[in-house]
Amino acid sequence: MRYKWKPTKAQKREFAERMATDAAYREAYYQRKEQRAEKRRSTSKFDYQTAGGEYIPTESQFKAAFELLNLNPTPEQKEACNMVLYGYSCKEKVHHDFIHLINEYMRQGARTDLTLAQNGLKLSTAEEIGKQYGKELETI
Repeated sequence: MRYKWKPTKAQKREFAERMATDAAYREAYYQRKEQRAEKRRSTSKFDYQTAGGEYIPTESQFKAAFELLNLNPTPEQKEACNMVLYGYSCKEKVHHDFIHLINEYMRQGARTDLTLAQNGLKLSTAEEIGKQYGKELETI
């Protein structure tokens, strides 16, 4: 078995510091990383279109999709809702990416804005805890 090189703690720290301070180095690193990934994808026999498979949506996913349609979803979420509603109603298989979007919505709960509302909730909770224990917001 071949030995795999791993950086030391000092090397990891130096890399993280350089990534944080040197914009040109960071850009070059991410560009090299993307080129390597693209090269791997081009020679891969993996079928990215069918990855994950197709499934028949459940009743809970059907209900969540119906709720999400009433909350002004993004175009991507709207398409996922329509596909899940169709899949459940007709007992047809739907690509897992659509089901994944609905499951993500179910985990986050029913909110009109799925990203900003969560951050606002965290800030108000942190403020409440700070007031309760007499600490500043930065401490929490």
